[in-house]
Amino acid sequence: MSCSAASACNVSDAEIHRGAVAPYALRYTVTSTDPDFDLTTISSAVFSVRRENGDEDSWVASAQPGATATLAVLLHVFVAGDVPDCELLTLVPVMTTPGGDFFADPKTLRVKPVFDL
Repeated sequence: MSCSAASACNVSDAEIHRGAVAPYALRYTVTSTDPDFDLTTISSAVFSVRRENGDEDSWVASAQPGATATLAVLLHVFVAGDVPDCELLTLVPVMTTPGGDFFADPKTLRVKPVFDL
């Protein structure tokens, strides 16, 4: 099952910078209109990441306090190695709930050079 999603990043919408590490973070706002999917029941989350060369990675995320049945914010704090190159990344949030895993809509993120603010 999928729910609709929108994204906001720490720098600007759908952009992050090469080499980003804590305290920089990705905040992903998930919304749902599915009455069978209550976003307050998210117990864990991960961002499934696909790089331009086809390699895949997983970024651990956490559901932030204040979620409602229809809106939640997922947070991933960057660690060394998350964004080593300037490229396009495809990101799919996967949320675990008592009813199973749910996938939000994919989002493409552009990794920019540090000096390109």
